[in-house]
Amino acid sequence: RVKSGGIIRIFLKLSYCWNYHIKLLEKKYEINGEKAYYLSENFLVCRTSIPPKKKLNILTRVINNISNKYDGADLKTKMDTKSALQKEYVDNKSFDIEEIGNKLFGKSPEKKSEFDEKMEQYDLQYDNFTVTNESTVKKLEKQVMVTDSGIEISIPMETYNKLANFEVQTDVTGKSTIIIRNIDNLVLK
Repeated sequence: RVKSGGIIRIFLKLSYCWNYHIKLLEKKYEINGEKAYYLSENFLVCRTSIPPKKKLNILTRVINNISNKYDGADLKTKMDTKSALQKEYVDNKSFDIEEIGNKLFGKSPEKKSEFDEKMEQYDLQYDNFTVTNESTVKKLEKQVMVTDSGIEISIPMETYNKLANFEVQTDVTGKSTIIIRNIDNLVLK
């Protein structure tokens, strides 16, 4: 038994070839600010393959964290980064971590170094994966922004990529203005 009341079950199966297979059912615990499987990752030192959906979540979270850290209030740069990630997927129908790191952060050694370090933490630095379920990559199809006053703006990537219709301006005080042009019809939902 674990202190929190969870039960850890270990099933050992000895196969004909003397291979040991362990099926471990455990829950994540917070260790140094990150949730991790303590027994399997720190004690048994084993890793399982990460499903593509989880890999994509890790990738987008790392990219967002780096953008927020280095780009601060520069909304245009953050949006361009997300747009580049979506374009990479549309062009290749897969995610090549090394190539994505080079395209998104190749011009900034600090960002690239942090990206590589984070991907290495998850053992994804040289990974190339494909997402089979299209609903998994659906979140890349829109830019969703929430203002400090709670206004939520959702912009399809197609519209954002047509820079003639959408513009983000930042004044000298750091305040952003969003301009959407060529609106033929406006519907309230």
